[in-house]
Amino acid sequence: MSESQIIANYNLSIDKHQVAEQALAKKSQFLSISRLLFFILLVAAVILASSYNGIVATCLGIIGFFVFLYIVKSHHKLDKRKIETNHKQRLIKNEIATITKLENDHYDGSHFIDDEHHYTSDLDVFGPFSLFRLVNRGRTYAGMHKLADYMSTTPTTEQLEKRSEVIKDLEPDIDWRIDFHTSLYEVKDGHLNNVTAIINNILNSDLSFATNSKLSLYRKVLPFIWLALGGLYFIFPSAIYILAIILGFINFRITMSYAERVTEIQQRLSQAGTYLDRYANALSKIYDRKWNSKWIKNLLFQKNKETELESKIDALSKLKNLADLLDYRLHMVPSFILNIGLLWDSKISARISDWHQNHGETIQDTFDLIGTIEALSSLASWSYNHPEHNYPMIDEKHFHLKGVDMRHPLMPKEECVANDFEVTPRDYMSIITGSNMSGKSTFLRTVGLNMILGYCGTRVAAQSMHYSIVDLITYMRIKDALEENVSTFKSELNRVVKILDLLKSSRPAFILADEILRGTNSHDKLKGSKAIVLRILQQKSYGIVATHDIALAQLSEKHAGINNFFFDIDFAAGELLFDYKIKKGICENFNASFLLGQLGLDV
Repeated sequence: MSESQIIANYNLSIDKHQVAEQALAKKSQFLSISRLLFFILLVAAVILASSYNGIVATCLGIIGFFVFLYIVKSHHKLDKRKIETNHKQRLIKNEIATITKLENDHYDGSHFIDDEHHYTSDLDVFGPFSLFRLVNRGRTYAGMHKLADYMSTTPTTEQLEKRSEVIKDLEPDIDWRIDFHTSLYEVKDGHLNNVTAIINNILNSDLSFATNSKLSLYRKVLPFIWLALGGLYFIFPSAIYILAIILGFINFRITMSYAERVTEIQQRLSQAGTYLDRYANALSKIYDRKWNSKWIKNLLFQKNKETELESKIDALSKLKNLADLLDYRLHMVPSFILNIGLLWDSKISARISDWHQNHGETIQDTFDLIGTIEALSSLASWSYNHPEHNYPMIDEKHFHLKGVDMRHPLMPKEECVANDFEVTPRDYMSIITGSNMSGKSTFLRTVGLNMILGYCGTRVAAQSMHYSIVDLITYMRIKDALEENVSTFKSELNRVVKILDLLKSSRPAFILADEILRGTNSHDKLKGSKAIVLRILQQKSYGIVATHDIALAQLSEKHAGINNFFFDIDFAAGELLFDYKIKKGICENFNASFLLGQLGLDV
């Protein structure tokens, strides 16, 4: 399937949902008018019936009230379906935008930017113009953190195979992916709101006041006390008011004794409860789908297959219901009546404590499961939207990196030049020379980003790619930190220390370096760069170094395991011409003198 066919399929889906939304809008309008007319007719009928027979009027009013509630509930469900249909259209239009404009409405991952990380900052993994920005379709804390983890850690072969199996399974299932992401579409600021942590904080709160045995017993008998007072009204009507006031005052004092703690619990639970029904809906979609992956099946049904689904979804629904019930205390009159009559706050707090005992241990697993599927579905959307990309092959026996028609995954295809490149087990160092703006840095990021995509388990921007699982580390954007009294050169030394530490580990490493030690003089820069390259050779690790120093490339004359590549330029009619194609050898053309001469400087 070509990219144009994918866009055409998306447009057909948008048209289908637009028709459905229009039909739902008409039904909603009809129900709105019907509800109003029914209410008017019901009031008129009750008034008319009351003039003939009070019992008939009462029965008619009760029956009519429940019918009216049914109409309201049906109208609410219809409007919810209409909103979801609109969300689906937005999500599908966003998929088209990620293909045609490289734009994405979802969170860009700026929260995960870490300048100290081995490679994410140098390779534009997080932030406004980043890999995460284009791939992410997640809305939840767990989903976005899971995807960020995939992009910033080195997987094992087993982990990689599990991810890839699920992504390939989800890739063609467009309708399910859109439905799944629609169920979570209304979750806002998910990267900041860790619902699991919020719930755990609530559950770790001191709820002993609500579970106290004496108070629990009192709550159970309280309704019977009120019933007894109601019965005594017919015997001692004058005394009942005083007894009721005394009982109400006692209940009020009890309620106020723990009001501050309940307020704190209610605020936290209300924050989490806003989206709990969305999570429950997403979870039901996960369980309803037929999965081919044994890994996902094990995540879904870790214990009893028949009861696990009901238990997990029921747990979220119950907690959502408890959050809604506790929110009654936000309304003064209902809160006063419920607490005076039933000690409502302590009653619901006790039920929250019971929920903790029954479901507290599994809530983390539930949100992790939703987050895992959300991250893998994001990668499946990326994969589906790029049919010209391909799944890479892993070489486990020895180090190997080979890309055919590799492209930068964050650049428009029409602006990006594809390159072939290979590193064999004996080619430890690849040194790339070339002039300014010739494409060296972009090429390093092309290699690094495609390796990260492969490590996530999804398609890479290449016709084909073979690679090995190694610890990736970069040396590209070296920044000073004046507030920490750290110069550029000191920052470079810190990165060199990281590289050397990584080389000491038993795991194989792959280094992408752009102009090593640029923060010092040219003499020390060359000496230091040579020392680093030779250390990498000595440790039998692998790397690509981009440089302007021809002398660094000339190390290949004395040391085996070094290959030279270059990006060339040409001059024509007073203009610089770049072809951005990597070639074997050492660069002979540089453009700095030409550009300075264009400024009128005598060089």
